[in-house]
Amino acid sequence: MILECLKERTARLFWPVFYDLEPSHRFGTKLGLMQKLWPNMRRGFRMMRRTRCFKGREALSKAANMVGWHFQHRSQSESEFITKIVTEVSKRINLSLLHVADYPIGVESPVLEVTSLLGHGFEEGVSMVGIYGVGGIGKSTIACAVYNLIAFQFEGLCYLANIKESSSNHDLAQLQETLLDEILGEKDIKVGDVNRGIPIIKRRLHRKKVLLILDDVNKLKQLKVLAGGHDWFGSGSKVIITTRDKHLLNTHGVEKSYEVEQLNDEKLLNCLDGMPSKVTKLIQVMQIFQNRQFLMLMAFHWLWR
Repeated sequence: MILECLKERTARLFWPVFYDLEPSHRFGTKLGLMQKLWPNMRRGFRMMRRTRCFKGREALSKAANMVGWHFQHRSQSESEFITKIVTEVSKRINLSLLHVADYPIGVESPVLEVTSLLGHGFEEGVSMVGIYGVGGIGKSTIACAVYNLIAFQFEGLCYLANIKESSSNHDLAQLQETLLDEILGEKDIKVGDVNRGIPIIKRRLHRKKVLLILDDVNKLKQLKVLAGGHDWFGSGSKVIITTRDKHLLNTHGVEKSYEVEQLNDEKLLNCLDGMPSKVTKLIQVMQIFQNRQFLMLMAFHWLWR
């Protein structure tokens, strides 16, 4: 039931607690979680149909492969263990979120689309998704909104804004250092140069579940030194890349992407529903004159002035 809830709603955090069970026993070894728990649970499922039994076994298998908490009696007390979990939960629910927009027009649907492409939080592997479209159409806004929606699910977070501009003004090695600083929470990390930075990122982050957003990427090298492969980050990690160049995404092997399209007249008017009354009146006047371009310019002027 819990795993079904996770599929339906992205904004859920699920941490299995492995109580007095060796980590190596979770994944199908002779004394693994499935082997230890399933025979006893199966007795309780005798009156159920086979399909339900299969679902129960499948749910156990998924839970066993998720990142969770491991408790052993000899290593620490239960109170210390619980305190650690509470502290980590507190960090997740008190995150510093990103500013999206004062009036985020038409963002909800693209956010749901991108979130769906990223997959559910309990899925294995690393997911990379690209957001592409012409300049100024809202790619970064969508990425920020997705970040705010799912950020609490991750051990480490990093939002690298305006990479196109940053990489022209600074060395790419500095962006690697910023990435490590933000995810690990360590200051003054130095990588020296990009070639040294690559193995450092892989070594420090390959077991960490991270959310990484690379905003306004315009060169393949930027991707290669900041998120060169799926093996750079831990299972369940998500990488979002915003760019104007769809070909760049394809070249880097990003299989899932979302194109941000311009709003047509009908969608624009629907999105502006419920906006300040001055804007509504302005729209009605512009509709009379049937000047679409002027309508859009004036409406956005009122919204963001």
